[in-house]
Amino acid sequence: MNFRNNIVLIRWVAVLPLPFIIALFSSQSAYWFGSILSAWFPAKVSILVGLVIGVAGLSFFNFKGPRIKALCLVLYALVLFVFLGFVQFLTACANGDCL
Repeated sequence: MNFRNNIVLIRWVAVLPLPFIIALFSSQSAYWFGSILSAWFPAKVSILVGLVIGVAGLSFFNFKGPRIKALCLVLYALVLFVFLGFVQFLTACANGDCL
């Protein structure tokens, strides 16, 4: 495996699972410290951190044109925002704090 393949692999790790891992552990940490998710500030910030990491990781990939790249980044940010919120919702449900 050469150096270029390692860089591409690191980018995929940053784009796909890392934002979800950040959201999961930040929302779970609210319950570890005896708080609830809605009152835990790091859980709210983790969605923004996950969005920044995910979109920044995706921006390093090559696209056919700048308009396609911008469209992909905006769509990915929207989808990632929804899924990160869903991860935090499922973490809250797993801790008995569902709705």
